Amino acid sequence: MSRIDVNYSDRPNKSLVRARMLHIVEETFHPKHEHSENLSFITFSGFRFIDSIEFYQRFNIRNIYSIECDNDRYKRAKFNCPYCFINITKGKIKDFIDEKYSLVATMKKVIFLDYESRLIDEIISDLSALFSSGFFDTDCLLFITFNRTFAINALTPRVKELLPNTIKTSEAFKSWLSDGFSYLVLDDLVRKYKERKQLKEILKAFYRDTSSMVIFGYLVQDKGASNTFESTELEEFNLPELTFLEANHIHNNLGGNPDAIAGEIGLSPKDVEAYIQYS
Repeated sequence: MSRIDVNYSDRPNKSLVRARMLHIVEETFHPKHEHSENLSFITFSGFRFIDSIEFYQRFNIRNIYSIECDNDRYKRAKFNCPYCFINITKGKIKDFIDEKYSLVATMKKVIFLDYESRLIDEIISDLSALFSSGFFDTDCLLFITFNRTFAINALTPRVKELLPNTIKTSEAFKSWLSDGFSYLVLDDLVRKYKERKQLKEILKAFYRDTSSMVIFGYLVQDKGASNTFESTELEEFNLPELTFLEANHIHNNLGGNPDAIAGEIGLSPKDVEAYIQYS
């Protein structure tokens, strides 16, 4: 993988997630960096639009859509929208499909479902709404993040129904996320398209942001001679928060001994090694 830019000073693991996503978009769709590219980006931009701004700055594509269900945050999003071409839908995934789907129907798509909540019924419903529509008739990259914290007494009804009865602990839940969550997505895909489409895991990682998170990345495409489902290895992102001086010093000494570098600036060798891995 080529080098990707990570902001180590503020939420570096979230920054890495974004960087990996944009790298995957580049490698998958090879966009021509034109305003009218036949590729759309659909996400929950909130009122800061960080993901949308980074997508536009990277690819120069203006087919950008944001979805916001909270009334106050929708008003803030309208007020803070950085570009006039970002199309904001008030509502949920199903509202976007009802109101705006025709605008992206024939395009290849990148959709980023960036949830802050734990795995709840709404996430399952959003996925079902996407797959029951014609959203994946064209090739699509689907990214999903949510809080991977497990609390057995707080499970919502649909999630409780879908989880195996053996999932009683956080460790068991983590194992199921790694090995079983994608089959829920696959079931939705097969229900809609039978054997005509392939679900390919292209990113699967645990990471620490403001809480313990997980991201899944999928390529949904015509199956051809491929298997219906392809998995990938689980990664764990454990990047340290560094000051500019710390990051610059490590970058200027990439060939040095991690233990020695760590000793100079008061970090752990593990933190130095994590920085070097993505440099």
